[in-house]
Amino acid sequence: MSQCCSKAVGSYRYSVTVKTTGGHSYLDFGTPNAIEILCGLVEDIYKIQVPTEAKTTYNVGRIEGGTTVNTVAQEAHMLFEFRSTAQSCLEEMEKKFNNIVDSWRNKGGEIEVELLGVRPGNGPVPEKELEEFTAKSADVIRNFFFEELDFSAYSTDGNVPLSMGIVANTIGTVSGGGAHTREEWVDLDSLPAGLKIALSLMLEYTEKNI
Repeated sequence: MSQCCSKAVGSYRYSVTVKTTGGHSYLDFGTPNAIEILCGLVEDIYKIQVPTEAKTTYNVGRIEGGTTVNTVAQEAHMLFEFRSTAQSCLEEMEKKFNNIVDSWRNKGGEIEVELLGVRPGNGPVPEKELEEFTAKSADVIRNFFFEELDFSAYSTDGNVPLSMGIVANTIGTVSGGGAHTREEWVDLDSLPAGLKIALSLMLEYTEKNI
């Protein structure tokens, strides 16, 4: 319920698969190994110098492949993403990632890249207008929630309007904890206040724009 987000954390997510002919670890020693190629690609990814215009991160979150200990791996796979609050930084990271992938093509394996999803970052939002909009949202929230507010950047439904230069806030309407874990929980007693926050913001917006 403390959230009043006005900064979008955008992300690009990919699935990368490397395929080779594979073979026997002894008889076919020296033939291209999909795991080796993928590991080389990952190593180069972790040499990327991120843009400094806005906080930008990247992560290989999962990697798998091969079949047995005595098999030259025919296939290896990874999940990769990069994030930033600035759309320009996301686009720069996209170019760097594509350049690295291209540099590993034709090195004994076939590389397939699938774009799993795009969530845009901040676009040309008028800063003063956004600050005023956010301050008003915070005033409404404080009528029903009396702890410190969280104005941090997050990946939310507000990403799309913010990427288009439209002022927007994403508001928390429940209290809880353990986000993104199997132990995530919500305080049911916070629901009435959260509903009041949502309805009050709707009324504020309606009165302002009629």
